[in-house]
Amino acid sequence: MAVVACYISLVSGMLTDNSTERPAGRKGEPMVLRIKVPQLLALLVCAMTLGVGVSTVTPIIRVTLSDRKAERLQANGDLIVQAGRTDANTTTASHEPDLRRWEMLYEVLDNINKHFVRTKLDQREITYGAVRGMLRALNDKYTRFLTPEEYDEFRVKNEGEFFGIGAQIFTEEDQKTGDEVLVIVPIEDNPAAKAGLKSGDWIMKIDGKPARGMAVQAAVALIRGKLGSKVILTIQRKGMKPTDAPTTQEVSVVRDKIVIPAVEAKLLDGGIGWIELKDFNEKADKELERAYQQLKAKGLNGLILDLRNDPGGLLEVAINVASRFVKSGPVVRTEGRSGNEDHVAETDKYWNLKVPVVVIINKYSASASEIVAGAIQDKKLGKVVGEASYGKASVQLLVKLKNGGAMAITTARYLTPGGRDLSEKGVMPDVLVAESPRDPSKPEAERKDLPLEKALELLKQEIAKAGGGKATTTSAASRPIKLAL
Repeated sequence: MAVVACYISLVSGMLTDNSTERPAGRKGEPMVLRIKVPQLLALLVCAMTLGVGVSTVTPIIRVTLSDRKAERLQANGDLIVQAGRTDANTTTASHEPDLRRWEMLYEVLDNINKHFVRTKLDQREITYGAVRGMLRALNDKYTRFLTPEEYDEFRVKNEGEFFGIGAQIFTEEDQKTGDEVLVIVPIEDNPAAKAGLKSGDWIMKIDGKPARGMAVQAAVALIRGKLGSKVILTIQRKGMKPTDAPTTQEVSVVRDKIVIPAVEAKLLDGGIGWIELKDFNEKADKELERAYQQLKAKGLNGLILDLRNDPGGLLEVAINVASRFVKSGPVVRTEGRSGNEDHVAETDKYWNLKVPVVVIINKYSASASEIVAGAIQDKKLGKVVGEASYGKASVQLLVKLKNGGAMAITTARYLTPGGRDLSEKGVMPDVLVAESPRDPSKPEAERKDLPLEKALELLKQEIAKAGGGKATTTSAASRPIKLAL
């Protein structure tokens, strides 16, 4: 009887609440019910307990989610439920929800709790697994769920300061197995680099836990930790030649406070400015502006924007950075379910550069890096040098969840101003230059930086043309370059 009372109370409560939603004097309009998700699930459970088929409950509700209402759903977690027939003239699509899917989900969970061999189950992890499974079914590796801990790590990264090993992590496909593997790119003068980790090393285990197929955010959560503590990474390193067998080794890294400046800059020989943008975080555009003004004050004849190993970041920051070079018009175009949008240059950000520009990219330049490089290339504002970029041409919306976690869901893909889709292909450089091969017998600082040398060569040629003089060369040894990939 208690269950019957619960069921009747829920249904009648829904109908009672509806009376306050329907404006007086509007005949023929469908009644609107606002139900919290827990209410709906409770109704289903009660129906199942009573033996009432879900198909019996279905006719009394109709779910309508227009784009505007979907935004409200994100904001407050309400479901907009409509009772009765939808007006024929409405432009909002409606559908009968197949509530049997939810019944099956509850049925599976119920049977796990009743019959699984272990009696002590982590209900939170089971729920997280179900959520991850839903998102994985979308076949989009960028749509993902973040636990509260992973979301905290994500926010910290965008603030540019944390305790960790000082490295970027990417995913890469293992050509032999098709599995996703984690690739590490250490940041110079940080614990990862000092411990001997190299760009391109595959992370196979983190403190003994297999990392193959692991999500980037999950790996980051394991690698970061308390100041002064150790993390042991089992890495696989490719040989110098394609025929060389890869080697596997364990590397112990002591965690430290990592403060990552988004920008590093130097004035090279011949008045050529070099700016490395490491991340499109909240500080990036301001640091970029400060670095440029310092170089400009010293006398600037050419500019190199180095986007190698930059994994991207915030779309708004990418637009701001691109606006430093693009005077007007779109810097990126997005295409989503709600339509297409041109994101135009912010005119107050424009530098009005009167010097030649070269952008350097590599296979780890992704997302926001590709937006900037693609805009400069399409607008013919500078040459792009290096390797084809990563090829992440999609935009994610970060939705905070009530449990303190979040989900990043792909809402649009982006195109360059010229309409190029960079998905999987990336930005193709105007001048293709591979990174120098690593020689284990020599210090990393002595390794030649071939893309940077080519960028300098191109700029000196442009400067010579503008001045009517002859291009000069600069030896690698005489260049005050701190970074060597």
